[in-house]
Amino acid sequence: MTVRIASVALDVPDLPAAEAFWSATLGYVRTGDGPGWVYLGDPAGTAPGVFLQHVGRPVRPGARRSPKAAPAVRKNAVHLDLVALDLAGEEQRLHALGARRVAEHRSDSGGHWVTMRDPSGHVFDIVEARADQEGRGEPAEMVAGEPAGTVAPER
Repeated sequence: MTVRIASVALDVPDLPAAEAFWSATLGYVRTGDGPGWVYLGDPAGTAPGVFLQHVGRPVRPGARRSPKAAPAVRKNAVHLDLVALDLAGEEQRLHALGARRVAEHRSDSGGHWVTMRDPSGHVFDIVEARADQEGRGEPAEMVAGEPAGTVAPER
């Protein structure tokens, strides 16, 4: 039997904020919802969806969050690699949506990517794609046989 990834699930403390961020980031639309969860689907139906699941106490619309209530900052066990031809432009766009830069990386083979955090604290990478690879959805690093999204150890 063959399996495929149907969706990527993210636990989020603020469901409306996470939905706004990931909808705008990926161009996905809400295709399902229920108490405490929202499913965002690829309008073209060709990529896995994003399942957002609320964790923690509900956040009232417009409520101010205490700094003590902020999610713990730690590296995810799994993260998304987003592919973009215009790495700098995508980084600026996602920063305007609430993402924050963690680090910038370059590999010996010329690969280039930026690690960011979404407003909920999830780590993800924007990987610069070569123009000939964009249609395949593979970061240049993956095509070159190197792992994309490898975060360098802190010094």
